Amino acid sequence: MNRKEAIIVALLLLTTFMGSTFAAPAVQQMLIVNDPLNVRIVGGPFTSHVTSLDIDVLSNKFNGIPISGNFPTWNLTAAFSFSPRLGFVQATAVLITIEWDELSNGHDDDRFSVRLNEGSFSVLAPLRPQTTQIGSLPLQDLRVGSNLLNLGVVPNNPSVTTSFLIYEVRLTVEYTFMA
Repeated sequence: MNRKEAIIVALLLLTTFMGSTFAAPAVQQMLIVNDPLNVRIVGGPFTSHVTSLDIDVLSNKFNGIPISGNFPTWNLTAAFSFSPRLGFVQATAVLITIEWDELSNGHDDDRFSVRLNEGSFSVLAPLRPQTTQIGSLPLQDLRVGSNLLNLGVVPNNPSVTTSFLIYEVRLTVEYTFMA
């Protein structure tokens, strides 16, 4: 290669390198802050979105799973995974739906007690003759990844053993993400 060819090749390489550097200015201006409690992206063309995810923790619609006993005995323990979209920012609501059938009569005002990941107890509203119970759970107890849910019964009369058949336990998680 002679001197003229070497200069031309060097100029071509230099212009190719400079052109590719200027072609992606948005990537250079983007900063990802990775704090374990608050992952956020600063800069770039991202906007915040809200969505929700239904998680079937337990589904046994034909037979049901019996639970009975007195608080704080946990009669049902189940593991589940919370896998949000890429760009997850934070959970904004965690709702639980329990479909049940009472095995014995006379237990109005009994309550379900729910605990996520050894966090705080959530005692739901008193049970009535309906067979679906809905309540909210603390946001801080939900984790991205593996989770553990404990479900128990808080009887209105502690001297009576209460029994229920649990057919379905479902969580609905509302969260924000950047996209």
